[in-house]
Amino acid sequence: MISWMHWPDWGNWLFTQFFPGECAICHDFVPLQQGICATCLGQLLRNDQACTRCANPLPNDCQRTEQLCGKCLTSPPFFDQALSPLVYQQPLDQLIHQFKYHHQLHLARPLIHAFCRYGNPLAHLGNRQRTILLPIPLHPRQICRRGFNQALELAQLLQQQLHLPLYPQLLLRQRDTVHQRALNARARKQNIQGAFVITPDDNNAATLIRENRIILVDDVMTTGSTLNEAARVLKRAGCEQIWVWTMARA
Repeated sequence: MISWMHWPDWGNWLFTQFFPGECAICHDFVPLQQGICATCLGQLLRNDQACTRCANPLPNDCQRTEQLCGKCLTSPPFFDQALSPLVYQQPLDQLIHQFKYHHQLHLARPLIHAFCRYGNPLAHLGNRQRTILLPIPLHPRQICRRGFNQALELAQLLQQQLHLPLYPQLLLRQRDTVHQRALNARARKQNIQGAFVITPDDNNAATLIRENRIILVDDVMTTGSTLNEAARVLKRAGCEQIWVWTMARA
């Protein structure tokens, strides 16, 4: 028997599953839960042949057993593996740009739908015990300018779908860095150094970091400098395993 004590949850599920919404790309009708139609979903370029460590696209004729790119073989990042199932190009890049810079928060839903459809995070997870989600934090001034943290919006939807604990407060951004978009790879790495810090004087945060696999969530990985710096800080704090999940890889 269905407990009517859970009617708000059932009501929200029924509404998002069956109430018509618009495809974020072609504006055709789709279930609100999806936010993107099957045709447009199929047009997104998949990042199937990718380095398992950093998700960098690999040549189609790559025959490496471990599927690692040259950079990860010689200078691996601090995070242990990455899942970034789509390539950052049209029309996905425009979708992310509208979501991130034009306050179109409803576009988080089709982004997560595409990520789950092609990334298959449930199968990727395996045993989900002792696993937590951690969105890449923004500096308070960045949040004031943008109005929200795009990584947190995405992580909250992942939490709802995958039922993983979400701890956005574990990591703080202590420096308001220059925007990474206009910088080259070397400048990005220098710009982000020292930007993150573990929540000070919080023994619970320290315990969570040491005892859990942490999945860092963000929208796009370009050079990976931001995610790698966050992973470096977490590794120094005692985290043994860090994964990276982004919607797309540039």
